[in-house]
Amino acid sequence: MGSGGSSGPPKVEYEDIDPQVVRTDTDAFRQQLALGEIAYRQNQNNMRLGAELDRTNSEFFQTQNLRGIRAQGAETRMNIAAQGAQTRLNIGAQGEQTRLNIGAQGKETRATRRVEGEEQRKGIVTTGEQTRLTRQEEGKQQRLGIQEQTRGTVTVRRAEGGETRSTRRVEGEEQRAGIKTTGTEQRQTVRTTGEETRATELQREQFRRYKENRDYEQAQRQARA
Repeated sequence: MGSGGSSGPPKVEYEDIDPQVVRTDTDAFRQQLALGEIAYRQNQNNMRLGAELDRTNSEFFQTQNLRGIRAQGAETRMNIAAQGAQTRLNIGAQGEQTRLNIGAQGKETRATRRVEGEEQRKGIVTTGEQTRLTRQEEGKQQRLGIQEQTRGTVTVRRAEGGETRSTRRVEGEEQRAGIKTTGTEQRQTVRTTGEETRATELQREQFRRYKENRDYEQAQRQARA
């Protein structure tokens, strides 16, 4: 304690000072920086390698796709060629069978027409024979009738001799004329029937040849197609 006055608490004065950051590089900090740099470079290398792998994979898959397309195209062409060969073989076999069928059908048709012609000619001959026999029998019966009538009417005939003979002569002439006309008409009918039959057969033969030729041309066109 001193004399001569009282003493107060000490006065403290503060002075503002700008703070200074002091950087201190430690081993851990340097290692962290080195690891960050390595990680950054590794990431860059990974990205570059990934891009190269993507390009390589894209080229590989594109090459494989092209190879697959080429292989598929080759198989498709081979299948089309095989199918075409089989189709041509089938068309050839079908054409051969068609020609054989046409030949067999034509042979049978000709045989049928030949038999039909023979039967028609036999029918015509038989008709002529029967017609002649009928006419002969009619004439015979007419003569017998005249004879019987003459015997039964001798007296009348003697009285009417001139007229009767004239009548009989006229009747005979008319009958002979009728028989002659009938024969002529029958021969004309037979001749006309034969002509029509031959014309019909000729038309059938022409149609058959046309059909055979048409079927053959169709088979040829199918074979060429």
